[in-house]
Amino acid sequence: MRHVAALVGVRNGYLFTARKNLGRLCRWFLRKESIYQTLLLASLLNNYALATSTAAAEEPELKASINKAQATPEDTLVFTVKLILPEAYKLLEIPQFADKIEGFRIIDVGSDSVQELKPGIIEKSRQLNLKADISGSYVLPGIALSYKDMQGSDKKLETPEIFVEIKAEEIATGEGAQIKDENILRDIKNLSPLPRSYLMLILTIATILCILAGSLLLYFLIKKRRAKPKPLIPAHEEALLALDILAQQDAPGQYKEFYFALSQILRHYVERQYQLQATDQTLEEIRSSIGSIETLSSPLQEELLNILGVADMVKFANLIPGNGQNMTLLEQSKSFVEKTKPVEEAKGEVL
Repeated sequence: MRHVAALVGVRNGYLFTARKNLGRLCRWFLRKESIYQTLLLASLLNNYALATSTAAAEEPELKASINKAQATPEDTLVFTVKLILPEAYKLLEIPQFADKIEGFRIIDVGSDSVQELKPGIIEKSRQLNLKADISGSYVLPGIALSYKDMQGSDKKLETPEIFVEIKAEEIATGEGAQIKDENILRDIKNLSPLPRSYLMLILTIATILCILAGSLLLYFLIKKRRAKPKPLIPAHEEALLALDILAQQDAPGQYKEFYFALSQILRHYVERQYQLQATDQTLEEIRSSIGSIETLSSPLQEELLNILGVADMVKFANLIPGNGQNMTLLEQSKSFVEKTKPVEEAKGEVL
């Protein structure tokens, strides 16, 4: 039995036996013919197998920590996540978690580090440097990692949430402790007088700008006063001139263009003479609104509507005018303008 005690030892639930010592022990037992010794050998081998299977059954661990559970807005918090891996799980990686952190400002993302804790066990770690700009209570989320164990079963590791309290920094003053926080209101500092050199420079620039502004204003006022608006010729003179030009442009086969121009000249004349939006209205709309013109008699209204009606028939209904009808309608248009021009103009011509 002392051979067994010398060769075999149990510590913390794990069986430590050197391979060469185990071989010697087996040969020693085989040389003995005692049933008791054979049973003892079987028991030792069973314990050895259990110990080795226990060591092989180690699972990964995921841990998260913070260097300070209470801090001020000036402090830098170090959030650390560690993944402890047996040899069989060394390919597992720490999951990404920076996008899940809310309320903190990430000021530095450290690189991952790997170190060997003991033979067959490695530790992977990742650190984030955080700051909270506003005092209050914050929660760092739990980090989750899913993997498959050696038997192929789905496993999941998850760290608990970490609560962090950010408090305003206390500073000592002559009247006792006060709170230093970026969110509180502070008195406005007293105005500091500008140096004399800066004050003179500002006054000089302001004076130059005032002189330039006054000069530009005076220039535009003088230019506006000198630019006299050109007087508009009377509506009837404009219409008669346009009709004379149209008469000179009458070309065979271009009757649609002729009647379109004739209609526009009369509509524009009525718009200027009677403030009726004739250029934007259809013939039917003109027929409905022309009755409101008290200075235009009913016969003259019918005369205007007849001229515009013939022009629309040529423009839209493909009516082909007969020989000489272009000039006949143009003369009727001139007659309408002559009859409806202002009375003062008519008296002046008679005198």
